[in-house]
Amino acid sequence: MIKDFNLVQINRFTSLLLTLQKKDNLIGFIIGLVPILVTGFSIELFIGKVIGGEIHTDGIKGVCALFFIFFSNSISQSTISIKNYSSIIKNSYLQPMTVMLSEILLQYLTFIIAFLIFILVFNISFIKCILLIILSFLLFIYTLALTNSLLVLTSILEDFGRILSIIFQMLFWVSPILYSIRSIKTELVYMFMTNPFYIFFELIYLINSPESFDHNFFWWGFSSSLIFLITIYLLLREYRKKNNCIFIKYSNN
Repeated sequence: MIKDFNLVQINRFTSLLLTLQKKDNLIGFIIGLVPILVTGFSIELFIGKVIGGEIHTDGIKGVCALFFIFFSNSISQSTISIKNYSSIIKNSYLQPMTVMLSEILLQYLTFIIAFLIFILVFNISFIKCILLIILSFLLFIYTLALTNSLLVLTSILEDFGRILSIIFQMLFWVSPILYSIRSIKTELVYMFMTNPFYIFFELIYLINSPESFDHNFFWWGFSSSLIFLITIYLLLREYRKKNNCIFIKYSNN
């Protein structure tokens, strides 16, 4: 992955993606932000106040939603871009790594802008903001590593994009965005924590409420995420070696 890193190429292709997605101007970028902000504010205000019965909302439920949206969009959009631009990759020096990283960078930029809006609206403290930004960068690295392992499946499964969308819908509903993991009083709580994304929810919760640190929750979440990443890498490593490039299928068409 590192050997395919080309900063100039990534910069140029990211700019191209901004143009192709009509986000290279202020109005276009704002329009792209709307679905993310609507989802985040809806979860924070509706779930937090109406269902949760909370008088005051602190923005944390919405922030959890923003983190998940960045995670899911980065992987799904990278997969779509790989297929959309496969012909360009075949006929140029454009690397798969460039397409993937450019898409994730674009999603991260969108996340940061949406997060800054949440900071202003909910008056999130400076310390929490810094910690959440650091956490978002760790999520960026985790997402990059996972996406790099998963993209080989685009050459194996025709409907991989659709499969991903179903998986992310399931993960959204079982993730502690709409509920608190600490409200589950049965052993089923550990099943919910097998979610490979759970550790980031736990860390967001701890940044907001450090006094509620639970060793079991933290290490279970950390272990499940790490084991999932390693397992995916090992399972798909041989496919990557055999294909040598995940676009070999397209180059034969």
